[in-house]
Amino acid sequence: VDERAFMPSSKLWLVKTKMCEGGSRAPTYVLIAPIKIAIVFGAMLLTVWIRDILPISNLFSDFISSFNTASFVLHRPSGEILKQILHSYEPAYLLATQFLVAYVGYMFAKFACKY
Repeated sequence: VDERAFMPSSKLWLVKTKMCEGGSRAPTYVLIAPIKIAIVFGAMLLTVWIRDILPISNLFSDFISSFNTASFVLHRPSGEILKQILHSYEPAYLLATQFLVAYVGYMFAKFACKY
């Protein structure tokens, strides 16, 4: 990235200059992380559509109901049932927890990796 580059790169140059001059990195990373997540999600949708793996509507049609009807049984190899969970929201909590932990980890990793 150079200050004489074309328009999008010059904006990145300004961000780099502000960060090197002691500016806060937090606003930059708060914006970059969701943009990167959106790009990866968009790439997933594009791959599914181009390779015709399945109709894209299948990815969204039963999303909410899939969390409402999650039932599972935890058992030991000996067959002893440890826990039986019917109609749980635990998968939704797990998804939310994984998203938040990944986002927070990303934010801290960026601050830890200063040059």
